[in-house]
Amino acid sequence: MDNQLGDLKISGTGTSSGGVYNNVSISGSGEISSDIECDKFTISGSGHLGGSLKAKAITISGSAKIDGNAECKERLKISGSSKLGGDVKCGEFKVSGDSHISKSLSADHVYISGSVKISGDCNAEEFTTEGGFNIGGLLNAGVIDLHLHPWGSRAKEIGGERIYVKRSIYGRFLKAFIFHNKYSLETGTIEGDDIYLEGTKAQVVRGTNIKIGEGCEIDLVEYTGTFEQTSDTVVKENRKI
Repeated sequence: MDNQLGDLKISGTGTSSGGVYNNVSISGSGEISSDIECDKFTISGSGHLGGSLKAKAITISGSAKIDGNAECKERLKISGSSKLGGDVKCGEFKVSGDSHISKSLSADHVYISGSVKISGDCNAEEFTTEGGFNIGGLLNAGVIDLHLHPWGSRAKEIGGERIYVKRSIYGRFLKAFIFHNKYSLETGTIEGDDIYLEGTKAQVVRGTNIKIGEGCEIDLVEYTGTFEQTSDTVVKENRKI
């Protein structure tokens, strides 16, 4: 990066303007007023960025609020809590804490073991979760591998080549005690090549080879290859097209 200003470190309470830096770290309570471009951006305390962020690597283990877009060439890792006000683009998006994205997420790989809310769409090559998510738009990925907890995940629509939805072991153990969430996943339409579902409520499931496992309620299944369903599930209508 050209015209770097060196490192920016806030370890107590401090404020700074934006700019181009080598490494940026906040371990206290920090306020940065405008856009930042850097190699590594780290928050282990409480931080607020009043603009957009562009970095090679971003790590949030404290509490972060970023008003603008966040772009990361390598990994964006969140083990604390974050509110991201714009679009997020990164190589790898990994969350074991809690994150809220006000617009859309685009990443090569998404791994969720915590909780993520995305107001817009989510696009990825691979989307894997052992936690929970709420996606206001389309979840689109080549491979979607969901091991879901019983408190429920949602997406407006889901599309992919291989879609695998299964209740986690934790979810299977607690489902008898949690009555307000009958389904682990709720969505309008699921469309893909090879689809396996458990604990899912959907209006339409459309694909090549489809298997509907336990605890599902599907209004319509449309398939071009094979279709199977277990006895412990509801499919109101199925048709080969």
